[in-house]
Amino acid sequence: MPPPSFRLDTLAAALVSRLEASRGAWQGNDEAARAEIARIVEEGAGAMARECRDTYGDHQQAHRLQEEALRTFLPRYTRLALEQNFRESRPFRFMAGQIAPRLLGVLLAFVVPLVIERRFPIVWPLLIVMPLVALFWPEIHTFWSRRGYRDELQSLVDDMGRVQDAVELLPAPEDPR
Repeated sequence: MPPPSFRLDTLAAALVSRLEASRGAWQGNDEAARAEIARIVEEGAGAMARECRDTYGDHQQAHRLQEEALRTFLPRYTRLALEQNFRESRPFRFMAGQIAPRLLGVLLAFVVPLVIERRFPIVWPLLIVMPLVALFWPEIHTFWSRRGYRDELQSLVDDMGRVQDAVELLPAPEDPR
């Protein structure tokens, strides 16, 4: 069993941290994003594999780390990052910092429940809630989108831990030297 510092989930967490720090630079250019993600993952996995070989002399673990990072982590992270870039480039950008569209949304969110309330008196709480939701909808949407993305990244790191555990149960391959 490798030390905790040379496990796939540790590598994945370090790579996610490094990749997320530079993800904004790739906005709108998917091909450049794919190339940069692949370069960073190859560098990070290669550096950790070399350190694992040099420090512990464990060539098999070093090979597994590098192979699983490129085969399992890279495609999943690339898909997640490109989807998040697309989500961030589209919704509600037109409303950022503008008051007129927000006020129009609040007015509509107030008028619609008011009209409905005449028919169904039980709807009066919507008169309070809907204008507030309409006013802050871009921030609410952005918050939920980012939260979902963070959860997906954490799931990716957790899955890499499960992959590491599964790989440790397999018989060791021949020495890749």
